[in-house]
Amino acid sequence: MKRNITFNYCKDFKCVDKNCKHNCCTKWQIDIDGKTLKKYQVYVNDNDNEFSKALRNGVDFSDRRFVMKTVNGEKRCAFLNDENLCEIIINLGENYLSKTCKVHPRFKTFLPDRIETGVSLACEEGARRLLTFHDKIALTDNTEEPDDKTFIGSLKKMRKDALRIVQDDKKDINERIDNLLTYYRFDKIKFYGADYKKVLNSLNILDSAWQKRIDKIDIKNISVKKEYAHFVENLLSYFILKHLLRAQDRLDALSRIGFCVFGALTIYSIFINENNLNVEALIDIARAFSSEIEYDDDNIFTLLTEIEEYIIHNQVNL
Repeated sequence: MKRNITFNYCKDFKCVDKNCKHNCCTKWQIDIDGKTLKKYQVYVNDNDNEFSKALRNGVDFSDRRFVMKTVNGEKRCAFLNDENLCEIIINLGENYLSKTCKVHPRFKTFLPDRIETGVSLACEEGARRLLTFHDKIALTDNTEEPDDKTFIGSLKKMRKDALRIVQDDKKDINERIDNLLTYYRFDKIKFYGADYKKVLNSLNILDSAWQKRIDKIDIKNISVKKEYAHFVENLLSYFILKHLLRAQDRLDALSRIGFCVFGALTIYSIFINENNLNVEALIDIARAFSSEIEYDDDNIFTLLTEIEEYIIHNQVNL
């Protein structure tokens, strides 16, 4: 039986429901798994009441997704009411939620021996818990593992080494980031000098506010101030823990190291350049980055491909 392991920053995570400023049932399309879709179809066929009519109108049964309605210029799930509560839960209970709605904002990494679970930065409360967490970001189960000669084993070692470097608080955070890139033989000048704005401007945009933030990104000459080192360390740790074990090969793993640095410094760069230097502002920027990049498969693929091309062109050690 596989072990279920969570990230320590979200061990007791709970949704804040209607108190959330950025509801996860708005803007993006929400898919419905086949099992849940059948439950909705049975309910519609067996019942003739107001909510069966709402299901019939609010579910796109052919495309397997919820209908998104535009309210005051914002796309909202048809079942999100005026108090930002879910009418499906209210009328049918949580057992009628789709798999996406049950899991989000949690993400899971399925490994041969365990399932790792974290809470995404795309969730406002998840970002808040990560950025205000004062211990080292880690898994709740740190049981020493035997030597593993498989590819997954090599990724686990790579992740452990990367975390060791970025969480070494005897060193300045900028030195840690440089050490991480040097350890994996990135040319720092060329890596920082890439035209990331051009790449980001070519991606899908979920929220027009993100487009404006892209113009504020400048990681070429960035230096993280000491008072914000812990925030950047937590961001780096989150990206490393979440993304490294999803690599398909060595090249993909190295590109994900680059993505981890890019993600943390992009968030920090926007934060500094917007000059609204409080933790709530940083939480919102992290949430926006995750929503725009991590939750769009095309966007993250494009960024990883861009970093892979850098690695191949600059002969980073594979």
